[in-house]
Amino acid sequence: MKRPILLFLLGILPLHIMCKNDNTIVCETAWEAVQNMGVGWNLGNVLEAPDGEGTWAREQVTKELIKTIKDGGFKTMRIPITWYRHIGEENAANNSAAVQLGFNPKYTVNIDFMNRLEEIVDWVLSEDLYCVINIHHDTGHDPEIWLNADLDNIDMILEQFNALWLQIADRFKHKSEKLQFEGYNEIMCPLKLWNGATDSQGKGYKAVNILAQAFVNTVRSTGSINSTRNLHISTFSAYPRNPAGASLVMPTDLTKNGKNHLIVQVHSYNPQYFTSTGDWMGTNETCIFRENLKQEIDEDLQLLKQNFLDNGYPVVIGEFGAINKRNLETGADNNTEERAKYASYVVSKARETGNIMCIWWDDSGQFRILNRQNNTWIYDPIRIALTIKNKIK
Repeated sequence: MKRPILLFLLGILPLHIMCKNDNTIVCETAWEAVQNMGVGWNLGNVLEAPDGEGTWAREQVTKELIKTIKDGGFKTMRIPITWYRHIGEENAANNSAAVQLGFNPKYTVNIDFMNRLEEIVDWVLSEDLYCVINIHHDTGHDPEIWLNADLDNIDMILEQFNALWLQIADRFKHKSEKLQFEGYNEIMCPLKLWNGATDSQGKGYKAVNILAQAFVNTVRSTGSINSTRNLHISTFSAYPRNPAGASLVMPTDLTKNGKNHLIVQVHSYNPQYFTSTGDWMGTNETCIFRENLKQEIDEDLQLLKQNFLDNGYPVVIGEFGAINKRNLETGADNNTEERAKYASYVVSKARETGNIMCIWWDDSGQFRILNRQNNTWIYDPIRIALTIKNKIK
């Protein structure tokens, strides 16, 4: 009996994953996956903290937390992960699997960190949630970052990028199709420019396209479920608008896959006037999700449709959200209902536009909707707006 069929009969593999005549394992398509992923929640500020779990958000991840997410109506959990302080030669001796892959030991991931990540991923998958893991603050502004859209140093960057993804992909290659890989977070050029801005020659966009192709090639090379696992390809800085969107050249996948297992990921905190302006100020003007503010959201979504949906690629908005604002005199929250209106509008409008799903950014700080210390929903109207009012069958 073929191994995938045996695993299916034992209940280890879901129905989508079966064996074709060429003995390859076939996951559900990216289009099907995004339709099924419902609404998601980010485990922000945990494994993305450079020094590890518990150093930014003070809570440790527990099974109970993940069950709370499932019971709250979410179908997807994104786990941002920062790797650079967990990589190095001192880890090589204790990570025989990495050594066997045959690359420079200075890129070896700490085995305890990888074990802890796998434990959390397994908890997520055991709740029948989709799970997205990535390379997070190895990109961005931190002085220790190494993953830039830097065309002039692309070969050096690719050496570490490929080595890291080879370890991740090899470690998780037998996991359920509901585990998805995101190649890189909000990647920028050495000028550290946001909003889709790069150097005058567009080198940053070209570098992103090279990294995206390398990501796909590396993951596919590890075989097993990874041969058709759904992968997230992000634009420059995860920016949803042009020129970042229009400049993204989707990677060439395995011939048998075509476009069927690639997802585009972007992030959108528009309209920032509402979502982030007035940090903790609680002014009446910035607290209200006014009708005219919907235009920026609509424009983002239409560009995603033109650039990606119309070309056969589904889209995940991997981060969106609005901060909690308080009345400075009373200390009371004064924009919860408005945040709920915003959340409902983004999710419903995304689905109305096409096959776009959204993942709320919860950093256990200003964007949080869950108290992770006792696993209770402190802003339940927002959870309801995200999940119950926008329930995906």
